[in-house]
Amino acid sequence: MPMQVQTLALKSLTVSKAGSGSGQVSSSPAGIDCGADCSEQYTSGTSVMLTATPSPGSLFTGWSGSGCSGTGGCSVFMDGPKDVTASFQPTTSSSGGGSNDGAPGGSQTMLPALDLFPPALGSLRLSASRFRAAPARGKKPPVGTRVRFSLSEAAKVGFRVERRLPGRRVGSSCRKPSASNRSKARCTRRVLAGSFSRSGRSGSNSFVFHGRPHGRKLKPGSYRFVVVARDVAGNASSARRKRFRIVR
Repeated sequence: MPMQVQTLALKSLTVSKAGSGSGQVSSSPAGIDCGADCSEQYTSGTSVMLTATPSPGSLFTGWSGSGCSGTGGCSVFMDGPKDVTASFQPTTSSSGGGSNDGAPGGSQTMLPALDLFPPALGSLRLSASRFRAAPARGKKPPVGTRVRFSLSEAAKVGFRVERRLPGRRVGSSCRKPSASNRSKARCTRRVLAGSFSRSGRSGSNSFVFHGRPHGRKLKPGSYRFVVVARDVAGNASSARRKRFRIVR
């Protein structure tokens, strides 16, 4: 019998740098050292963690591309070609033609401090964890639930509404039940049912949720909010979750 050789698919990861500052980007597993080596190929399905290190006199101001944002680590799942940009800005700017306080070689002006800290999203509370979704506009709305949260600074707050549904375990995934996987172990799927965002101020915030993200009435069942706050600098808070149930 001829020997069969399995070929693993490779996907390319490319890192670009932006801004007038400078710095390095490295990866785990190793491969990216940008600097000099800003592109690498990884086996499909690999999770690559990128880390940005600013040079002296520079600040790392955030990621963009392939789902990365903020100023923490950037985790990239290699299920296809990926492009990520790391931005660096200088902490000072120099202008020639003179001196400041006797300093030779030009004057230095301090730039405004950059916001590198994510907002703190406080406890997430619902006035009712069981409620009816509002019918179409024009009809008398039922009692929904009042959502309350707090913020350490003004931020845009994103709400994901995920529905809890039964599934079957296939490998490392929880799949929709079907005839082909009905003998597999049971599991719980989290399916996106909608999303929306709110502008929040520093301190306490609240609003009434009628169970109609994007104007579509949620079906009866179990759900949860997944909530993340993001400030104007792009810094993201830790996610908070809260379960609720839509009833008839």
